Amino acid sequence: MRFSKRPAQILTPSIRHCLSNLVRAGGAKWQRAAVAAALSWPAPGPMTEALTVTRPRTSRRRKGDAVTSERQAGPSEVERLEQLWAGDFGRRYADRNADAGSTRQPFWSSFLASHPAERVLEVGCNAGANLQWIAQIVGPGNVYGLDVSGDAINELHARLPSVNAICGVARDLPFRDAWFDLCFTAGVLIHQPEESLPAVMAEIVRVSRQYVLCGEYYSPEVMEVDYRGQTGALFKRDFGRVYLENFPSLKMVDEGFLGRDEGWDDITWWLLEKR
Repeated sequence: MRFSKRPAQILTPSIRHCLSNLVRAGGAKWQRAAVAAALSWPAPGPMTEALTVTRPRTSRRRKGDAVTSERQAGPSEVERLEQLWAGDFGRRYADRNADAGSTRQPFWSSFLASHPAERVLEVGCNAGANLQWIAQIVGPGNVYGLDVSGDAINELHARLPSVNAICGVARDLPFRDAWFDLCFTAGVLIHQPEESLPAVMAEIVRVSRQYVLCGEYYSPEVMEVDYRGQTGALFKRDFGRVYLENFPSLKMVDEGFLGRDEGWDDITWWLLEKR
């Protein structure tokens, strides 16, 4: 069976990634489902407008921004980790963190009052622990989430059906340049290996119009931590410094710490703004 030109023109590598997983998992039955999804997706609405139709594989950046393309990375380790999170490992993570965001409302209310954003994207949104609160402030139609786990996205759709959620990979965001007022991660950059971190950061900077926020485990130097028996799956570092050193278009606006008593996992957060 051959695809028509239409799906190939519409679907970004992130979307094809999820469809190919369906094909590998289910054989001919899921091949037919994948083709049907490709022919009918995306439906008209905010997500359609946000998606980029054609874009070079390397990320666009401002003059002076340092970035490594995913084409220059060793793809085997990157793809191994993406498949890990897209499978049972990621599903168990979602199950463990089903109620992780239940006490995060005060942070998001205070943050968005100080730094208003009309359109928000979370990269690595899981099942919506953060987006549930953001949607109450900016409206679900202005909230977007992306995650490599199809199970997490399905759960997010069930919980927050009006939020724009999509399955994809962080190193190849399927969104237009400068489309979001705020693009953020929370406990996601820590899971990026050296090979993919520059491309992931570059994509986040590319799609943000104003703010970049990250909340991650901090260490003054790079420190690998064993994560549930997986090697190369968790790294602590000074992510705020990495952003500043590699993207001169950014300036530091604020930073802080969020503890377990606040519903977080003892993370440091950095807020950066495009100049």
